Parts: sequence; structure tokens; C-alpha cells
Amino acid sequence: LPPLSCLSAGQIDVMAETSWACQTTEECAPPTWDHAIGQFVIAGSMWGVFLIFGIGWVLAAPYLNVDFRTTFGRYRSGISSSSFGAAVCITCVNLFQGITFAHRSMVGYADPLLHALEMLGTLITTMDTAAKWCYVCCEGLPQLLLYSFSGAMLVDCMVVTSTIALGVEAGPPGQVKKTWWSFAFLASFRIFRGLSCLAQMDSDKGSGGWKRQIYYSLSTALTGIFAFAGLIMSLEILGPSLGTPDMDMLPGTQHPWDVFDGMAWSLALFTLLGNSARTPTCVLGQIGAILGMCLAFWHLSTRIMPMFFDLLTGRHGYVGRYEWETRLARNPDGHTIVTGSPTAKTLWDFIIEFYHPNHFSGGADFEREARDIVILLDNVKVLKHLERLLTLKETIMFRSRIYLIRGQALNSHDWKRVGAFRAKRAVVLPNMTSSNVEEDDLQNIMRAYAMASVSSTITVTCLLHSSQHQGSMLSGATPNCTFVSIDAIKMNLLGKATMFPGAMTLVCNLCVSVGENKDKYTVRRHWLADYERGLDMELYEVPLSPGYHGYTFMDIFEDIFNRTKGSVYLIGLTDTCDLGSARGHVQGKRDVLINPGPDYVVDVSEGRTAGVFIAGDLDKVIQLTPGEDLEISRVKLPRRLPRFEREQQKVVAEPRVEMASAQHSRLRPKSAVSQSSVQTDVTDFEGNKVTREEKLAQRSLEALTKEIDEKYSAIMHSVKRTFLEKGLDPELVAGATSTEPFKRRFPRTNIVAVKEEDSGSDGEGAEDETKKLLLGKLKDDIMNKFEAKKQELEKLEAIVERVRRDAVGERKPTRALLTSGGHVLVCLVGDTEVSSIPIGSGRLAGANVGLECFMKALRDPRLELNENSQPPVVVLSELQPMDWHKTVNMERVYFFSGSPMRTQDLLKAGIRTAKVIVVVRMHNGKVGNVEKIADARLVLAATVASYLLPPDKIVPIITDHAYAGSCDLLPKERVHIEEGPLSNSSLVGPPAELPRAIVALIKGPKALARSSGLTGKPPPIIDAEQLDTGTFSEKYEDLETHDHKYNPRYLRGQVFHASAIASMVANSMYNPTLIAMVDALIESPMMLIDVPKVWHQSRYQDFVIWLLRERELMALGLYRSAEASQSAHTGDYMDETAPTHHFVYTAPPGGKTLLVKSDKVIVTAVGLKDSQPSRIGSYKMQQSMKQAMTRVYKK
Repeated sequence: LPPLSCLSAGQIDVMAETSWACQTTEECAPPTWDHAIGQFVIAGSMWGVFLIFGIGWVLAAPYLNVDFRTTFGRYRSGISSSSFGAAVCITCVNLFQGITFAHRSMVGYADPLLHALEMLGTLITTMDTAAKWCYVCCEGLPQLLLYSFSGAMLVDCMVVTSTIALGVEAGPPGQVKKTWWSFAFLASFRIFRGLSCLAQMDSDKGSGGWKRQIYYSLSTALTGIFAFAGLIMSLEILGPSLGTPDMDMLPGTQHPWDVFDGMAWSLALFTLLGNSARTPTCVLGQIGAILGMCLAFWHLSTRIMPMFFDLLTGRHGYVGRYEWETRLARNPDGHTIVTGSPTAKTLWDFIIEFYHPNHFSGGADFEREARDIVILLDNVKVLKHLERLLTLKETIMFRSRIYLIRGQALNSHDWKRVGAFRAKRAVVLPNMTSSNVEEDDLQNIMRAYAMASVSSTITVTCLLHSSQHQGSMLSGATPNCTFVSIDAIKMNLLGKATMFPGAMTLVCNLCVSVGENKDKYTVRRHWLADYERGLDMELYEVPLSPGYHGYTFMDIFEDIFNRTKGSVYLIGLTDTCDLGSARGHVQGKRDVLINPGPDYVVDVSEGRTAGVFIAGDLDKVIQLTPGEDLEISRVKLPRRLPRFEREQQKVVAEPRVEMASAQHSRLRPKSAVSQSSVQTDVTDFEGNKVTREEKLAQRSLEALTKEIDEKYSAIMHSVKRTFLEKGLDPELVAGATSTEPFKRRFPRTNIVAVKEEDSGSDGEGAEDETKKLLLGKLKDDIMNKFEAKKQELEKLEAIVERVRRDAVGERKPTRALLTSGGHVLVCLVGDTEVSSIPIGSGRLAGANVGLECFMKALRDPRLELNENSQPPVVVLSELQPMDWHKTVNMERVYFFSGSPMRTQDLLKAGIRTAKVIVVVRMHNGKVGNVEKIADARLVLAATVASYLLPPDKIVPIITDHAYAGSCDLLPKERVHIEEGPLSNSSLVGPPAELPRAIVALIKGPKALARSSGLTGKPPPIIDAEQLDTGTFSEKYEDLETHDHKYNPRYLRGQVFHASAIASMVANSMYNPTLIAMVDALIESPMMLIDVPKVWHQSRYQDFVIWLLRERELMALGLYRSAEASQSAHTGDYMDETAPTHHFVYTAPPGGKTLLVKSDKVIVTAVGLKDSQPSRIGSYKMQQSMKQAMTRVYKK
């Protein structure tokens, strides 16, 4: 090679004088151990400088007010880990150093030009090593000492000093020369570090595609071959004898080892082919060969073979690991791991909510606060589908923060791959489309416990299907686990929706972050603006200001409401102590109290007491600064309101007095007023004067009391007779009916009653008396326990008998109930037909559907005074639910065996007279090869029910959906909708299972035609051939993703979709108390009340304050029509007869919203455990309000 041919003679002479490396073959001596030791001493000097500097840094760091960790935190692998370009630069420099060493080994001297370029590369390598050393110094003294004596630091020092070490001279006296050899070949080992950084910072993570895996694996293999070639060549040239000229071989003499020989030998070694032409002869070379062979076996078995196996089996991809070390600067408090068995659509809902812009104040805050999500799943198809969804433009801000890794949550090796030991949160999501929910729940419970066992600092949230898996039952063994039941929340919301329209939509909107979509409708209307403004409202937990300490809840609510101009609602409190909520307080968790009442005195403990707010953004919550005065504005009430309240109180007081007198009539003493003294005023026994009106009222009260007592006694004796005929215990019957116990007409002859007299003596008599008392007490205790067990067994027997009678149809709703109507019809639609369940499977009952949660909303004792608050419930199902026994203690709950998709069964269940129809999915379990559920049976049941209703009657049909797109398949509405929503959809389905060529090769051309369609259209959801054979599988992932939030049924609160629960779990990552707050809001006593006439055309803000102060009701939102919204905004006349539709207006701005006569207000009563039933909305209250308004306006 003529490296100097392009330079002049003068330039060559100048370079020869200034360079300290040998530049000709004559100037270079063969490399010896003396040269190697001298170069190693120079590298050791560099190592000592780094060590002394590092120890001084660590010792002085505590006294310096500088955050070195923030500055050097990104240099974990040196400059290579700072950016993708830096990693490429460092890798190229190391590669150039290795190529320069190979050139010197071939020519036998150091080329001046290459040597000068190598000097520049050495400067870059020095900066890289220094950056890495600064990062190690920030980790502390133990890590510094550990890294100082590691092989990586020694290699870095030898590579950094390899260019300068070429000036080392060695040899016998008179033959001292420099050599061409140096430690520069070790730079190839630094290439491994650069390739690792490139794989970590690759935009596609280096683990999502098989092409990138092949590229990195091939690069690693070639680097290893080159590195071991330089290592073996150096060991063989140096030889076993230190400085023996006979054993030292220079290139060109006696068949020396050159770089080509080393490459050939290393290639044969790493491919396990073998090469007998060249074998190491020295001991060190043979040791290096053994080490290289072990590394070759390890790389082949752990990298190459699994990669090719995954390519052949179709499981290639997502086999990398999450490099938490390089992402530590962006995730200082840890990342989030998502695992379980979810579908791609469930993951998409979770991710969209997790990275929603509402959680961040701006772009800078997003870059600083947004954390990484590591998705650990074993289903490659779901990962591929999600990867395709992440290519949409909506994910451009956060797609680089999502890492897809294939693995199992129960595998400890996969824990290391996802960095579970450094994670802060873990979320276990279920498969919303699974038909076998029991197996899915059990697997997810094990996954949750496995993730919780990784570290005590990780917080695990597990989302389950069945309502039987409650957090109180599962969270005891692992304190850092939280279990959320989809069916429990769903049935609670469905129960609320049957009584109060719009309640379900209001709660779901508060769980989901939704921005305004101005392109959803072509014509913008005021009702749409109101609805979208309500969609933007969310639940927040914000610590209360210490300035509110000692004030009542009413004062705090009004102050915050006025400061924010009616845009922020304080609806409850949270604290670590017991607040007295009806839900009860769990030790170690925060108690949530919704609407504590206006007179509740708030004890604010700084850092502990917080408020539950409904606001559009966290920054909009404005509170009192300590030292300021409350902004409690005494607003001017409507002119006729004071008179209206006085008249209402007079009317309301009358029925209360009558009811109280009737309830306590037996406790009152008989009156001293005689029948003859009714016409005149007399005095009672206490000397008080009794007027004629009081005498008449007392007389009528006594007559009414006597009549009620007689009827009560007759009813109790009838009940007693019935119980005794059924063989129940007489003593229990007497206690239950408040009658005399059963007595025998003729006493038994073998029992003699002995009457003991008290002798009054002590001694033996007193001792016997003590023994008798102790024995009697012991006997009483035993008998009490026996009676308690007996009563419990009798209760269980009664429950079993009741369940049996309901199952066989012996107890059905009466004909009068079905004729009069007003009942709630619950249609439980199974995933599969009962006839498809094989005989002998033992499935005599359905699954747990959460009926207790559903009935809790309908049998709330706090709402028992409200009109139609406890309607009859008729459950229509093919199989009796497994949790039916929990409803036997409830009145007017009936089970009807039949199919909700059969006309005759629906008519027998009284569908035409029902008040509300609820269609709920029930998971009967996996039958045959059906692994996914479908909404087809639910849509069919809703369609049949819709067409059986009378044409002149509008009955709400509330449905429960597994797929959001199936909402559009429901029958057309009977109410007017001014314009239908646009169906924005992401046409990104899952990837094809097999390439078309492979399908044609394996299954033939007909299968290829069926898979693509002869007309070029996409394949059907269900293949006709599979449908004929009975082994079909629904491909619901190919359905378009509709935005169900703009569906007309969802606007009115008649559609439930489980995506709201997934969004709630994602929101809880930012607010850990959100799940408890939503649970408390669901269990609060909600109502839907009319707006009094005196408040028409008034500000909503004034009405909300009056409602809380005077009626102890917390307003949450409005249930209004589109025409009412138009009238409220424009002031136009509202035609109540015009066709319109209703929607939910969540937390409207109080200062800008006007009330109209058709508005209804969604409120919640006081949530304290000792709160009394609210009379607002009851029949008597409505009548009294009408009478009061009549008197006011007549006057």
C-alpha cells in the first residue's frame, strides 16, 4: 500500500520529525511484552488520574450546591447515550480505530495521515470516557469504586492512550525501537456499547421488526468476529515468551498471524465450523479461543437461534427489553407497566386517556411530566394491531414513549426486561371480548399478585369482570393492589339510569377526558356547545386551603363557586380519617364523602384534607388564601320566593305532624278531654287551656289511632297463624309479630313446676344459689347461641326455598302488577344460547351479573320517600343468575324464566307496561370454540323489545355494549334528533394472520379468494363457511371505531360502554383517589328534580347555592332538551310541543346559564351515614309545592 504517494518529500520529512510513531518498517520493531507493559503503564496512569479525580468529586459533592445528577444523568453510556447522532459518531470513531489497527498490522508501520486522524478520534473517545466517568461519579462512592476496577474502565483507558502509547520504545540495548502494535484493537469492544445505544434510541425500539433485529444481531456478530480476530492475533504475535525474538514474528517473516488469518479463524470459531489451518499455539491464545467459543455458543443460543425460530413460527418481534437506565432522566419516579389480556382497542382507550392533553398544562409540561408506558403482553397479534394504531397522527406526541414487549407477567425474566423493579405503577387490563370471564379474571388476579410481589413500592391496579371480585376481599393479602370490578360499576350505573335519566352519562363523562370536537356536526347548535362543555369537566382532588379551617361546607362551597364565577363545583371531601360517610372508612385509605351537608364543619388539616372538585382544568380551581375574607355573596332571591317558602313550610308541616302522630300513637297517654267537653274550651291535667280546634284534632287522632291499632293486630295475628301453619318456631313467630307467645291448653304431666322460696340464709344455701345462677347463665348463653344458629339455618333454608321457587316458576309477578305497569324489566342476554350448552355440563345457573349492585340504586333507603323510588323489578333471563340469592330479601323483585329475544316471553314479562327496559350482557362462559362475545344477541333483544312497544308510548331502552360500534346497530329512535353524528373512525384493523402467498400455498386459491373477497371488498365479519360448520369466530377488531359519546342514546344516558372504566383507570394514574371518588359518587343518593317555577329565567348559580343551603342538595348537572338550550341562550319562546331530544349538561357554568321551565336538575342528597331520607321529589312534597305555589300566586 502506498499511503504516502500523495504527499511531497518535504511534507513527509516534516511529519516524520513531528510524529512519535514509527513510520517505516525499518523503524518499527516487532511487538514484545515490553512494549505491551509500557503501554499498559501509560493506560494505568490515565486510570489513576480518573480515580483520583472521581474520589475528590464524590467527597466534595455534598458541599457544592450543584445538581450534577441532572447535568450528567443522560450520559449513562457516555456521549453515545445522549442522542442517536452521538451514538453513530462514537461507533464510527471506534470502528475507524479498529480499521487503523488492522492497516498497521498488514504494513508493519504507522501511516502518518491515518495516525493524525486517529489522534482526532482519540480526543472524541476521551470525551466519551470522561462523560461516562462523570455519570459514575454522580452515583456515589461505592459505584465509583466498583466501576473503577471493572473491565470496561480498563478497556476505555487503554483505548484512550493507544495513540500516545505508540511512542513507547523497548528492546535490547542498542536496539531500542518503537512498534506498530497498540491496544487500539480493543476499540472494537467499545462498538458493542455503541450498538446497544443505537438499539435503545432507535425510534422503533429495535424490537418491533425482524429486519432491525437481524441488522443488530449481524452487526454484533461481525463486531465480535473482528474483536476476537485482533485479540488472538495480538496474543499469538506477542507469544508466550516475554521478549524472545525467535517467538516474536513480524508481518512478512516466518508465516506470522495477520489480520486476515485472525478474521478467518474468528469466523470459523463463531460459526462453529472449525479451521485447522490456523490454531492458537500460545497458552493465552488458547485461553482466548476457549473464551471465544463460549461466547459464540452463548450468542448463538440466546440471540441467533431464538430470532430465526421466531421468524419461522411467526413470533418474531417485540423480544427486546425496556432500557430503563437510559430513560431514567425522563422517568425519575418510574414508568408504568400495562399487562393482562386486553385487546388493542382497550389499550388504545387507555393510552389516549393516559396521554390526554388535559393532564398537562402545555407542551413543556408534557415533555417533563409524561411517563413511559411499557406494554407487556404474550399476544403478538394484539401488539401488531396496537403498533398499527400507533402510526395514526393522533399519536405523534407520545408514540416514542410507548414500548411494546412480548412476555408474561408471571415470568421473572420478563420482569427484568420491562424494568419492573424501577416501575412506579402497573395496570392489569382484562379482555373485554372474552366469553370465559371467570378464567380471564383468575389469570389477571394472578398477574396482579405477581406484579405486586416484584417490589413493595409498585402500585398495581387490576380491572376485573365479575362483581364477586371486590377490592375488600382481594386486597387484604397485598396492600399495594387495587381491584376494580366492571360489572359492579356497570350495574350501579344502570340502576341509577333506570330511575334518573342522565345519571350514567354524567358519571361516565366525569371519568373520561374529552376535548371539544367542533367538526363533529356540520351545523353548530347551542345544545351541542353545552354538551361538549360538559364533556370537558372532570373530577379532581385538590388539597383545601388552611384558610377554610372551621368554616362550614356551605361557606367553602359558596366561596369557591363565587371565586370561579360558577365554573368549579366543590362536591365533597376526602381525608385519611373517618369523615362519617355512608360507605364507611377503610383503615389506611382515604375516606370520600360526597355532599356532607351545608352545616358540616370542615376541619382542615394541612396536607391531609382535600376537596372533590368538578372542573374543566386543575388550574381553574381557585381557593381562599389564608388571611382573606370569604366571598360569600348574599344574592337577591326571586321576589316571590320568601312567600313561597313560608307557604310551603305550612303545607309540609301538616302531613309531618299526622305521620308522626300515627307512628307514636301507642306511646302517647290518653287524652283527658271528654266527649262532652268538645264544644267548650277546657283545661287539661297540667292546667293548659285546650281550644275547640285542638279537641277536634285530638279526637280524630284518637279514632284514627284506634282503627290503625285494630288493623295492625288483625294483620299480625293473620301472619302469626300463617307462620305457625308452616311449622316455624312459635317463639320466633311471637317475637316477629309482637304478639303473645304460644301457650299450651293442657300442660305436660311429666313436668312439675317447682317454686323456690328465698330462705334468706347464708352458708350452704348461698353457695347453692351461686351455683344455680352460674349454671343458669351458662345455660342461657348456650341456648342463645343455639337459637342464633337455628335462626341462621332457617334463614338459609328460606333463601334456598325462595331461589328454588323462583327458578321453577312458582313465584311470578302478579297479573295486577304486570297490568298496571310501572315496573323495571331487566333482560339478561347471554353470550350463547342455552340450547348450545352441552348436556351434563352442570351449568344450571348463569354467571354473576351484579344484581345486588343494580338493586342497591333502586332500594336506597335514603330515597324511600321519593315518588316511584322503589319500583317493582322483573328479571327475564334464560338462566337464573348465580347471585340471585342476594335479592331474596328485597321486596317486589321477580324472576321470569324466558328468552329476551322471544316475543312471547317478553309479552309475558309485561314489556308493554314497563317503565324502563334494561338489556344487560351476561357471560355464560365458553361454549364450544366460541371465545369471544358478540353484541348481536343484545342488539336483537333491544330491537325486538323496541318493536313490541306501543307506537304511542316512549319507553327508555338502556343497553350494555361490549363494542362501541354496535350502538349504531340499535333500532331507530322514536324521538326527534335534529342531526345525526358523523362517524369518525380509524380504519386500522389488526394485521393479516398470514401473508397472501402463504395462504394460497397452504389453503389453496379458494381460501385466498375467500380471505380478500372476489369483488375486492374486505372480508365479512363472520365467514359463511365457518358459520355453516358452527366453528365461526367474530372479527370485531375490523369494525370501525365509532365515537359513542355523540350517539343520541348516550346523550340521554341510555348506553353503557366499558371503555369509560378503562379511561377511569388511566385517569387514576394521575389521581390515585379517583376510583374511590367515582365509587362514592355512584353510591350517593342521586335524584332528578324539577326546577320550581319561581326559579325560571334565573341564574343557575343562584339556584345551586339556594338548593344546597335550603334543601341540602348538591347540584351536579342539568338534564335539558335541545329546545331548552336554544331558549336559554337566545331568549326565544320555547315551544314544549316541538319535537326535540334531551342531553346531559355536566356542571354548567353558573354565571352564564339560565334556567328554563323544562329543565331538570341532577342532584345528590347528603352522604352522611346518619342522614335522613330526603323528601324532595316525593309525591306529597310535589303536591305541597303545588299548593304553596297556588296560594302564593292567588295572593
